[in-house]
Amino acid sequence: MEQRSIARLRPFVAAALVLFAWTARPAAADPARGPFTSLVTVQGSGAQARESSVVEAAAPTPESGGAKDEEAGRFFSEPSDAQRRAAELFDAGVGAWRESRYGRAEELWLVALDTIGAPPETDSADAVLFDRHALLFNLGNAAFRAERPLEAVGWYRAALRHQPRHAATHDNLELARQRAELDGGTGLEPTAAWGAYLAAWTPGEARWLALLGLGPLAVTLLIEALRGGRAAMLWAGSALVVAGVLFAPLVHGHLTADERPQMVIAPEGVSLRSEARTGSTVVARAAAGEDVLRRDALPEWIQVELADGTLGWVPRAELFDLRR
Repeated sequence: MEQRSIARLRPFVAAALVLFAWTARPAAADPARGPFTSLVTVQGSGAQARESSVVEAAAPTPESGGAKDEEAGRFFSEPSDAQRRAAELFDAGVGAWRESRYGRAEELWLVALDTIGAPPETDSADAVLFDRHALLFNLGNAAFRAERPLEAVGWYRAALRHQPRHAATHDNLELARQRAELDGGTGLEPTAAWGAYLAAWTPGEARWLALLGLGPLAVTLLIEALRGGRAAMLWAGSALVVAGVLFAPLVHGHLTADERPQMVIAPEGVSLRSEARTGSTVVARAAAGEDVLRRDALPEWIQVELADGTLGWVPRAELFDLRR
């Protein structure tokens, strides 16, 4: 009897070990708020206040980052030159904004984004320590003030990839979408509750969710293997469903990690062409605010794929890269 129980237990233990190894493997570092920028609350309330709001930065001091700096310090003990330069540019942009030099502030923030450079999927010091969300949020505010609401939508959506549940960013995004006269859909990004759930977590949070689901599943499978019975099987099945729900954001993140979503920012939409030149055949149209996937790129053109699988070339200037 004991040998039979052990034999029944082996496949469940093996499955649990495989799941644990998959969730515990090294993954891309989350872009955490670092020692050089400090987020403050959006000033005022209501649509008018959000319309002119700006995230401001405190003086760049190594002590201002708090617990997240300690976490990042496990990877890097010294800030890089790129971080320091980007922090200076960020703070200079905030100063220009406070002086109502909005165009200059936007220029400085764009240079800061180019300076920090490293994509957030890497384990670079810039990705771990620098507050990309604040920078992207500010660029959204700058675009909105400059009467470029579609571009502002892109910046806010890019910012939400770093802090998916940031309330002020969601408020400003909705305001920009209304100004751009966009409907509720964004093409490839689902707006249903399940899609919102998958998008509501950073990669690090998704890993913790998966591990959280693994614990009850392992316990119930162990009980079912050792004792059996209808109740144990029911509990194991329920734990499996819960684990699947908690694993879903991690799986979704891995499946979409290599995608390069682009948003159409041309007010009248864009034409997808068969070749990367103006006079080539139009194969499809994409509406303003629609999401497409980048498949190839040239200096002035990007090949994109629509939700229905149609491929075509679009001028680079008419698209906004949502991964920044």
